Amino acid sequence: MTVTTATTAATATTATATRRTAAVAVLRAEARLFRREPGSLFWVMAFPTLLLVILGSIPSFRTADDSLGGIRLVDAYVPVTVLIAMLMAGVQSMPPVITGYRERGVLRRMSTTPVRPAALLSAQMGLHGAAALLSALLSLTVGRLAFGVTLPRQELGYAVALLLAVASSLALGAVVSALSATSKIANAVGSAVFFPMMFCAGVWLPVQSMP
Repeated sequence: MTVTTATTAATATTATATRRTAAVAVLRAEARLFRREPGSLFWVMAFPTLLLVILGSIPSFRTADDSLGGIRLVDAYVPVTVLIAMLMAGVQSMPPVITGYRERGVLRRMSTTPVRPAALLSAQMGLHGAAALLSALLSLTVGRLAFGVTLPRQELGYAVALLLAVASSLALGAVVSALSATSKIANAVGSAVFFPMMFCAGVWLPVQSMP
């Protein structure tokens, strides 16, 4: 009985180690594939900051506006660009990738191997979440150094809110992936969700000036 228990425990430990090693291998492979997608990298990591630089270069955006509570438009658009990065990563970039894997039967084939589909889904969410966070930090840094935008005074609270916002965006992207049968449908549904969220984030009308 003791030998059987020890053998079972050793087998379970080996299986766990195998799954962990396989998950790391999947993460590395997905990271390489993610780096080879210049379009996704641009829209998630570069576009929000580029938009901030363009808007901040307009003189009127660097003038205090009484209708915004005395802040400048460039101050209002830094958090907007942070949200754009999250929406790009979670709703636009990630769903077509996951749906494409399911459409091609990759997830079904993975379920018959030591690597579970959850490893691939976790890798995708982790990579897109990391890209969104890096883009947010880039926007905050450029806003501060180039335009003198005041950084959040409560760093810990802002970090928690930022992580929760990224998690919410990725969760919404996962819902879009689950409801879409093909990658084309995922693109369409993602766009239908993306543009109203951009409006609510204050892209066209700063949140501070909304009624």
